[in-house]
Amino acid sequence: MLSIISVTSYERVKFGFNEVRKDSGFWGNPNFKAIRHELRDLHINFSENKDVAWFFCYLDDINEWKGEPANWENARWTGVLEKRNGKWVVVQQHFSFVCEQ
Repeated sequence: MLSIISVTSYERVKFGFNEVRKDSGFWGNPNFKAIRHELRDLHINFSENKDVAWFFCYLDDINEWKGEPANWENARWTGVLEKRNGKWVVVQQHFSFVCEQ
C-alpha cells in the first residue's frame, strides 16, 4: 500500500495523500513564482543490488511570494530512493537547515 507522511515546521503531521494534497495548491497560487533551483555536492550511494539508493546534497530553491524572496538556501536534502517496476521513486526524504545563533 502506498502512503505518505508529511512533517513540517508550520503545520501538524499529515498522514495520507489527501491530507498532503490540501497543501499542494500553494504551488499553483499566482502569488508564488518558482525561479530556479540548484543542487550542490550531490552524493549517491547504491545498495549492492542497485535497487535502493541513498542521496545527500545541498539545495538552493529560489522563489518569490508576492514579489518578495521566499528562498531555501543551503538546505540539506537527504533521501532514499527505491527502484520499483523499473522506475526510481522517492520513499523517504528530509530537508534541514543550519541554525544560525
